[in-house]
Amino acid sequence: MSIEHIFLIIFLTSLISHIIFRPLGVKLNLVDFPNERKIHSGNIPLIGGLSIFFTVLVSDFLLDFDNFIKVLLYASSLILIQGVCDDF
Repeated sequence: MSIEHIFLIIFLTSLISHIIFRPLGVKLNLVDFPNERKIHSGNIPLIGGLSIFFTVLVSDFLLDFDNFIKVLLYASSLILIQGVCDDF
C-alpha cells in the first residue's frame, strides 16, 4: 500500500468519525457551554479526543501497527474512557 493510500484512509476515517461523533456528542449532551471565561459563542461538542482515538484505532486495524503502538492504544483507551466519563 502506498503512502498516498495510507494518508487517504486516515483522512477519510477522521472525517467520517467527526461527522458521526459530532451529532452524537450533542445528543448525549457532551458539549461545552459558553460562559464568562470562554470565548466561543455556541455550544461546542466535546468529541475531538474520541474522534482522534477512533481514527488511530481504525488505522491500527487497517495498517497493522507494531506491538508498542498497540500497547499505547490499550493504555490510552483507559484514559479516553475516564475523559468521556469526566465530560459527561
